[in-house]
Amino acid sequence: MVVTTDKGRIHGAYAQTRRSFQGIPYAAPPVGPLRWKSPAPVAAWTGTRQATRPGSSCPQASGELGSVPSNNEDCLYLNVTTPKTITGKLPVMVFIHGGGFTSGSGSMYDPAPLVDRGKVIVVTLNYRLGVFGFLGLPQLSAEGGAHKSGLYGIEDQQAALRWVRANATAFGGDARNVTVFGESAGAGSACVQFVSPTAKGLFDKAMAQSGCNLAATSLSQGEARGTALTQAVGCTTGDVVACLRGKSVDELMARQAAGLASGFAPLYGGAALPDTVANLLARGSFARVPLLQGSNHDEGRIFVGTGALGTITAANYKQVIQLLWPWAADAVVAQYPLTAYPSPALAVATVLGDSQFSCRALRASELASSKTKVYQYEFNDTAAPSLAPPVDGFPFGVTHGVELYYLFNLGAPPLNATQQASANRLIDYWTAFAKRGDPNSLFQPYWPAFSPGSKIQSLLSTTAKTISSTTFSTDHHCAFWQPISG
Repeated sequence: MVVTTDKGRIHGAYAQTRRSFQGIPYAAPPVGPLRWKSPAPVAAWTGTRQATRPGSSCPQASGELGSVPSNNEDCLYLNVTTPKTITGKLPVMVFIHGGGFTSGSGSMYDPAPLVDRGKVIVVTLNYRLGVFGFLGLPQLSAEGGAHKSGLYGIEDQQAALRWVRANATAFGGDARNVTVFGESAGAGSACVQFVSPTAKGLFDKAMAQSGCNLAATSLSQGEARGTALTQAVGCTTGDVVACLRGKSVDELMARQAAGLASGFAPLYGGAALPDTVANLLARGSFARVPLLQGSNHDEGRIFVGTGALGTITAANYKQVIQLLWPWAADAVVAQYPLTAYPSPALAVATVLGDSQFSCRALRASELASSKTKVYQYEFNDTAAPSLAPPVDGFPFGVTHGVELYYLFNLGAPPLNATQQASANRLIDYWTAFAKRGDPNSLFQPYWPAFSPGSKIQSLLSTTAKTISSTTFSTDHHCAFWQPISG
């Protein structure tokens, strides 16, 4: 089947009850002189372009959910999945993948469950990652003018959203009913788009799975790291930018892997993100569109259980906390005494989850709800598939990312009956929000809108009643964390 986009015709494929269009370019390949520049328009083509295979992933090593290594910078592609039969104009959901801003791709996420049950169109996309998407450098900032360095991946996402506005109708979608959503780094990205002045008018609703928890990295911090990288690759004199653009993907990736430009994330200080997400929310500088966001009950466990912080014992518990919160270690240890937890590792995991996810999500809801309608959740479904088997008996619980198995086909074993019922509930909430800006429907328990001090929807297994929690802030020590973590 053929669809005509604003740049030319594409030929997709049928996949059971769906239509699939893969590997559609939404911006020019960011190669050569376009490396570390805002995305440029893609050239139109003649004839009919085949859109039956995904485009290349952006340069990366292996990462979460089995992402495949790539060294191909020609990677700014997206994928569109629609129902086979379309009546009227369908809402469009644009998914931004996670992976810590250094791994992942849109094609890893098969949106068949959302499309089949929710009767929506889903777009997944690639964006520049790591050193190619978020490098800060004074010379690049000067070259970009208002578009400072360190935000290339965010600008890619905005280019994809502009593509959706321009082309949704051709696929049977409603170009005036677009929801941007994401998980992990994708959730952080969705929150950046929610507050970004240059994303104004590009979407109608926003969703963030794991909350608006993006760590704040300033342009000056990012530029200092970028300067260290230029020195490491020998670009120290003359035209530093030209020298860097002449370096191979593999050499730059090796320097990234060595930690010489570590901590990649969007840098605030440029046109696309003039300040931190938290500060922009506090000032009311964000899109007046409905927001649905939340966190999982045991967010921090995946990072501890996979050994990212090493072996944690009673003897080194305070030392680990000192690394995380050097200015408040004594207070944190007093708030989270080892006697309250089955193991030191679980204590640290709780600290991470509360401080970096749960309480930041709550604060974002409090700030955004002053100007727009907000729905907050906590995913508590203990029946959800696990991301990985327990390591040395460490229980992952309802940790970071497990809800993805209910929204996408990720190559995991088929869901059992209990899991499928929970997945149906989550899909109904997500797609109802995409359709109307309100997650409620005739088929699922009522979900009240958020207001400060109000209940938060607790998403449990269907073997238990879905409830609205009144103890979220207390459960996660949020009164303690707000003055510490912002």
